[in-house]
Amino acid sequence: MGTRGKETNFTKIMIFEMCRDIEIKLSQIYTHFSQIFRTDAKACKLWEKTAQEEENHARQCELAVKLLKEGFIGDISADVEEVRAALVMLEEVFDRVVKEPPSLIRALELAIRIEEYFTKFHALSVAWFTDFSLQELFAALMNADRLHVEALKSAYEAECRMAADLGQPSCLYPSQSASLDSLPGKFPV
Repeated sequence: MGTRGKETNFTKIMIFEMCRDIEIKLSQIYTHFSQIFRTDAKACKLWEKTAQEEENHARQCELAVKLLKEGFIGDISADVEEVRAALVMLEEVFDRVVKEPPSLIRALELAIRIEEYFTKFHALSVAWFTDFSLQELFAALMNADRLHVEALKSAYEAECRMAADLGQPSCLYPSQSASLDSLPGKFPV
């Protein structure tokens, strides 16, 4: 019985560590975007702020590992293979945006889609806390996360309006589904 419980905790820790790695990879993508768009002060600041928020999410996952070890997390809802596949997919996205830097509009579209998809890997979405106050703390942190998604959407809409005024191609989001679940396997870049 002792071995089985340790395996379960080991798997839970592994899931939280992969969730942390997802957040770190998101931060790297957004840091890369801040470098691509460094001549646009407003866009650069948005990407830097978003990258910092992802680093904060990574620290939340590290905190979740500590809380798990102390018995404050009863169970987790994520599947190890699903989290692993999501991390691999995100690494492929990072490689692609490094090789083929997107326009600002496409970077914003990608970020919105990524954020909406990867919400399910945040610590609150994954963990079942045994202490209600911890549940509330992580819920407050997740609510703050919604604000950065709104900032991305707001920047996207502003860029789309400007592009339309210049007669450039229309934007995809939100007129088309932004849900990654409806896309064929890969993030569009």
